[in-house]
Amino acid sequence: MSDALINGKNLTRHPIVNIPYCPKDYYIEIQQRSISQAAFDYWRTVDQLSASNGSLFDNAPAAIRGNLKCVTDPEEPVYGFFEVSDVHENGFFINRTQSTTKPAVASCEPIPQNANPFACEPCRESLFRTKIKPKYWTK
Repeated sequence: MSDALINGKNLTRHPIVNIPYCPKDYYIEIQQRSISQAAFDYWRTVDQLSASNGSLFDNAPAAIRGNLKCVTDPEEPVYGFFEVSDVHENGFFINRTQSTTKPAVASCEPIPQNANPFACEPCRESLFRTKIKPKYWTK
């Protein structure tokens, strides 16, 4: 997303992720990167060309020129973009049990009838779980 029109001001209330409703706590990590205009243009072009679905109005497929060059043969095409960026990272806990609006269908793993939904779960890989402990984990 371009920040060209915000003139260095904060960008707020912009959706960044859809989290499925489930009466459990969620933890997400968000990264914000500061990149150059050239890097933004390169990645926007990559995104536009990869999102083509074959319609009449799609951009024609083309080689995307990056900023890499072959030192032994300057005529050889090289694909890619070297960039250095600043990264700001933050983690957030989201408590879905205190949500004011609840959808008709929950989209989480089924909880056995006799199980306590707020009990600790075993650390196993699944669609909504990971064995890897996040660096911001405080519980």
